[in-house]
Amino acid sequence: MNGFVKQSYRLGEWLLKLGQLQWYWVFYALKGALVFALFPATGTVFRILYLWLSEPENELDIKEVFAVYATVNKGELNKLGYLLTVIAFVLLIDLQVSNLFIQSYILHYFLVFLFILVLGTALYVFPIYSRYELAVFNCLKQAFFFFFTNLIETVAMLVGFFLVVVLMTFLPILLVVAGMPLFALPSSWFAYQAMKKVELKKVSD
Repeated sequence: MNGFVKQSYRLGEWLLKLGQLQWYWVFYALKGALVFALFPATGTVFRILYLWLSEPENELDIKEVFAVYATVNKGELNKLGYLLTVIAFVLLIDLQVSNLFIQSYILHYFLVFLFILVLGTALYVFPIYSRYELAVFNCLKQAFFFFFTNLIETVAMLVGFFLVVVLMTFLPILLVVAGMPLFALPSSWFAYQAMKKVELKKVSD
């Protein structure tokens, strides 16, 4: 029972942290009228999750969370976020045009393939930026590389997203209380495992 109580206590702590992080994310996003702060706020969530995952003993208080937001490169995060959003949006429009007017199976499947590449790259962008703080092009390149070379972690992320969706279906209040951090957690966790694996491989080589 001691072990069960300890794990229950840790789970409660994590849920409390994620709940606090959700409200920080909402505050930061609204503070910048969404357009200028949505991706910096999201990047801050990933950065804090990375700090918690890489240093479990690290306890960030409110002032430190605000400090993390102040130090993230908001311009780079906006470039990353909006670039991927625009590319995904254009591909979605192309898919609709291809399906309704062109009706070419080859072109349609090629566009689907490109859309999957964009989504797969997006899974790793914020975790990689949180760890390495690379420029936009290098961050996208590394995210693309991790997507292709860590398929197990990528599938695990998707399973994690699915489980979060199922959880929120049964407990919709979680979407309001801790929605963003819960969706970010699978990506942060498995991307962090993938990065550690690649780094260890480079060291051993």
